[in-house]
Amino acid sequence: MPGLLTRRLQVAAEIESISGTAMTLTAVDANILAYEPVFNFNPTQFKRDPYRATLSRMNSEPGLQLCELTFKCELMGPAIANAGTASAVGVFLRACAMQEALVASTSNTYTPISTAMKTVTIAVYEDGLKKQLCGAMGNAKITCNVGEPIMVEFTFTGKYSSHSDTAMLVPTYPASKPLIFQNATVTVLGDTLLLNTLEIDLQNEVSMRTDPTDATGYAFAKVTARNPVMTFDPEQELVATHDFISKVKSTTEAAISIVVTATDQTQLTISMPKARYTGISGGDRDGIRTYSATMELNMSASAGNDELSLAFLGTTTSTTTTSTTTTSTSTTSTTLA
Repeated sequence: MPGLLTRRLQVAAEIESISGTAMTLTAVDANILAYEPVFNFNPTQFKRDPYRATLSRMNSEPGLQLCELTFKCELMGPAIANAGTASAVGVFLRACAMQEALVASTSNTYTPISTAMKTVTIAVYEDGLKKQLCGAMGNAKITCNVGEPIMVEFTFTGKYSSHSDTAMLVPTYPASKPLIFQNATVTVLGDTLLLNTLEIDLQNEVSMRTDPTDATGYAFAKVTARNPVMTFDPEQELVATHDFISKVKSTTEAAISIVVTATDQTQLTISMPKARYTGISGGDRDGIRTYSATMELNMSASAGNDELSLAFLGTTTSTTTTSTTTTSTSTTSTTLA
């Protein structure tokens, strides 16, 4: 028995041509740099417990064959020389009910959708053991910690596809550089705030469509709702600088913008045009008063699907932000704690 190594693991994925029908994965599908992947196989079990003379249990019967996969990766687009081409993370964002717009040599942009969603076949290669699910969709949670790469955590739900002894693939990993959350431009409702951690959660609700004709009992997954929110931990400010409490009481919406540039000069811009505070609670960071703040990310235009935009740019431009505090109006730069 060889003993399978924990760190010898790959994740491969491909958007499905027919939802619920597994794709054949190859090395080109395994170029995501995954952190801490976990594959779970959770079939339902029907407990056979008829009334009898004995209290001893009978064997259960397996039913619906549900699979889940979670992992994290660095949120980055293609290298600057390949701007506008499909990125490793793009497959997974598309399977989280987002559409991909590619402009050759310029940009990769991802925005939410409510129709024409894509499912994905995903496999983990665990040092010679392959485990695969298909018909999967999921949720994405973006995490920004000062001084660390911007990460996205994916959680996918799908149906069992296959498992086998399979050699690991030999992919070409992306040449992109991680986007470190510092020297960034971050504005929240027009103001620059001191913060350490920021998280954007799509909060997709994923439902499995049952199908009696399928061996697993499922057809494929579907995102049926989303409730995107942003949470962060800003330092508390005086009313004249940023009136947190009045903003929570108000129905006023305003924009949030995050711009981060990698060392290879690729750039990520996260735009949330209609955000609103929904709650704050007091906290402490190294003796400085902070808030744990939550904001809802709302539709901007009547057609919707515009509450969030992720854009990877192949060329950078200088960006200035005008403060809207009551004390002054000036060009600002972000200071992160």
